[in-house]
Amino acid sequence: MNMSKNKGFSIFKYMFLLLCVGVTSIFAQSIVITDRIGNSKTIENPKIYYSSKNPSSMQMFYTPDVESNGLRVKMGLGTLLLEWNKISSIDFLEIENQIINVTSKTGKKEIFTYIIPSSDGLQGNMELGDFSIEFKNIKSIEIVNKEKTKKGK
Repeated sequence: MNMSKNKGFSIFKYMFLLLCVGVTSIFAQSIVITDRIGNSKTIENPKIYYSSKNPSSMQMFYTPDVESNGLRVKMGLGTLLLEWNKISSIDFLEIENQIINVTSKTGKKEIFTYIIPSSDGLQGNMELGDFSIEFKNIKSIEIVNKEKTKKGK
């Protein structure tokens, strides 16, 4: 009788693990980046790398700060996270002033100033390997609708 309880518990753990892995893959994000010379690449699991200095230290230590849910922008005196799942595209208008035009999934367009990432910029995965690009080289980002992609295959 103890064996069946142990088997049941191990099956439960296995099912839970499968559920977690399945949920992670469902919410994996894809974006299409077009660079300043017109090359477009589909990137999976994009991450934007920000750095922050530790002001309490006499030495300059950087703390890793990675954002995988979207792009940080300035909003008044605060910051806003433009979440990938709520926007359809980003056009980079003025690189020197970090001005972008964001189109939401509902079609509303709004201008923002993005927060400058570290020189690591935006990174993600492609079929052939890892990809990275500095923000000054990005012309536009289109967020891929996973549901349309799945139906099209």
